[in-house]
Amino acid sequence: MNWQKLLPWNWFKKEEEEARVPVAQVPMTTENAMVPFPFHEFHREFDRLWNSMLQSMFPGLRFPALPMGSTTMAGFLRPTLDLSVTDAAYQATLEVPGVDPHDIKVEVRQGNLYITGEKKQEQETRDRDHYRIERAYGQFRRVLTLPEDADAEKIEARCRNGVLTVTIPRVKLPESSARLIEVKAG
Repeated sequence: MNWQKLLPWNWFKKEEEEARVPVAQVPMTTENAMVPFPFHEFHREFDRLWNSMLQSMFPGLRFPALPMGSTTMAGFLRPTLDLSVTDAAYQATLEVPGVDPHDIKVEVRQGNLYITGEKKQEQETRDRDHYRIERAYGQFRRVLTLPEDADAEKIEARCRNGVLTVTIPRVKLPESSARLIEVKAG
């Protein structure tokens, strides 16, 4: 069975193409790990094998993204993304807790919607006996391939309470004309 036929539109086409580009893997060490964890390398390899197995079993299907707090590579975040559709518009909703709206960029290029941002969070605690500063930094990027009926000129984005909502208005496409061609004998 061709699972691709069941999908109405592949929003993640560009993201999938970029994911196929080979990248150098830097082994996780205690020096470059964001969170020290003795089984981090095992966990990462297991996730990679699991995702590879699912992709080979169900080519073309997308599986849930990593939660915002997790990383795909050191310092890179992948916010979860929900897509919904009405007759009037598409709506993409991303969870971006702790990200300042001024650090988010939404742009359209060559039929793709690029959503990028950077999390810069610092928390300071001063007690009588100790002083602590915790920092969380990371970048994220999501790329959505826009469908034919998306009105790229009227896309709007709003960030509120750690949730980015991108509204993509739809336009009515002209009806494709069909004509019956007579088959002649002989």
